[in-house]
This record gives sequence, structure tokens and C-alpha cells, in this order.
Amino acid sequence: MRIGVVAAEWAVAPWDEKAASDNDVKFAGVMDKDSGVFTPAAAGPNPARKYQTNNAGNLKVVASVQDGERTLQGEGRLLVTVQRWNNPPIR
Repeated sequence: MRIGVVAAEWAVAPWDEKAASDNDVKFAGVMDKDSGVFTPAAAGPNPARKYQTNNAGNLKVVASVQDGERTLQGEGRLLVTVQRWNNPPIR
């Protein structure tokens, strides 16, 4: 295995069955497959979603690296949550 920086291919998938049934991958945002940068979807209620809920999501991030004939993969969890609507005077 090479040590150092490697070029990975990035993707997102549903974390669990609930995320799959809610189509979280479709609504939560997009991940650039080359850089791994995730861009969340627009804020606020989404009329296209079930119950017109926000574009939140429970996602699995998958990084894949080709190393000769092997493909190595790593996974992590990404929780995309709703935005903060208020700015309280005391934090």
C-alpha cells in the first residue's frame, strides 16, 4: 500500500434503511466525486420531500482508492442537519 496522498473517488449512500426510504441522498446535497467536497442542498422546507420536510439527511460517505488490482474503501457518517434560524443574543 502506498503511503501519502492518494486520489480517491468519493460518493454518498444512505446510512440506513430509513435514510434510503426518505431519499436522503437525493435531497441532502451533492458530493464532488473527485474532491470529496460536500455541498448541502438549499435550506428550508422542501415541497418535493415527504411531509415537505427540510433537506436534512443521514448519509454514508464512501472513499475508494484503486491500488494496482485492489480497490480500497473507507466509510464514514455524514449528518446533514437543518440550518439555524435564529441568532440568540447570548451564546
